Order: sequence, then structure tokens, then C-alpha cells
Amino acid sequence: MKDADASVAVSKTNVPILIIHGDKDNRAPLSMAYKIYDSCQGEKDLYIVSGATHKECYRTNPEKYEKIVSEFIEKIFRDKQLCVFEDLSAMCSATWLCCSSVLPLRGEQQATDYNPAKAYIR
Repeated sequence: MKDADASVAVSKTNVPILIIHGDKDNRAPLSMAYKIYDSCQGEKDLYIVSGATHKECYRTNPEKYEKIVSEFIEKIFRDKQLCVFEDLSAMCSATWLCCSSVLPLRGEQQATDYNPAKAYIR
């Protein structure tokens, strides 16, 4: 895990990425979120959750969290006119990667075992 560097990983892809980070995170400094954001090559957005510690972004304000994620996904679909489920799945995997949770990413591999896309398909 020490070799994993999310900012390097996102610099090698143009997958849309939403970074969600708590401003009170004591495990991953807020500067890390900005570094990852600045390294993104594709569509990107950053949501800093006021008062959230590590892995508490959703619990701090679930309604706003869901709104931010939904709007980001909808914007990507609208801008790119994506309609294939695999595209949404890959996008959400990359989005989840850069949330305040830390998932290993090595080289060009993407985390795929968590699929939040299902929560946003209506």
C-alpha cells in the first residue's frame, strides 16, 4: 500500500473523477485531495465535506453527499452522452477510488469490486 499513489494513478487516465474529502480527516491530509485533483487529466470535481473526519463524509451529510455524487454522474452522462452501463461502472469505480476511503491502485488497474453505480441507476 505504501507504493500506491492516487495522484500518479489519476494522471494516467482520463476517467471522470469526483474527489470527496473531509476537512477534518486526520489520516489523509486535505492537501492530498488537492494534489489528486490537480493531477486528474479528465473531467474532475472536488467536494470538501466540512467537519468530516476520515471515512465520515457520507455520515456527516448524507443528503448533500448523494446530491453531489448524483449531479456529478448526471453531468458526465449529459456531457459525454454515455449510455453503456460498463462506462458508468468504470466511472463510479474511479470516483470511489478518490473518495476519502483509501483503495489500492497500482499502475493502470482500477478498483472494481465496489460498484456504487447500482445505487444511482433508476
